[in-house]
Amino acid sequence: MLPNPTTSLNSATNNLPDLKSTSDDAIPNYLGSLKFRQSHVLGDVHIALGWSAFAIAAACFYWERTFGEVATKPYTLIAVIAYAVITSAHTLWSWFVEKAVVYEGTSPSGEKVCMFRSKNHPLRNMELP
Repeated sequence: MLPNPTTSLNSATNNLPDLKSTSDDAIPNYLGSLKFRQSHVLGDVHIALGWSAFAIAAACFYWERTFGEVATKPYTLIAVIAYAVITSAHTLWSWFVEKAVVYEGTSPSGEKVCMFRSKNHPLRNMELP
């Protein structure tokens, strides 16, 4: 059984978005103090997809600026298609894989733990396999 949290949250109780954001930030710290190990896989994939899309856009800009529009037209088409695919994957990853996950990790006993936020409610749901 988990002990009561000793961390106080600095948030106005009448401001639901601020309360949700503050509690989302406090959950990993609290569970970390109980020796839970947080998994960063969801966030790492999210960041990798976002930066990949940015790198393609930056490379396309550089090619076109350096070699001219006519010389880079075939490469620009490939870059636009790759950008669209990666951006779509990024969006689908956010919607269907990350969903509303606040915390994902492993308990000291080795059980996987996943906490979700509900859309219009300040409560957090925890799933244990």
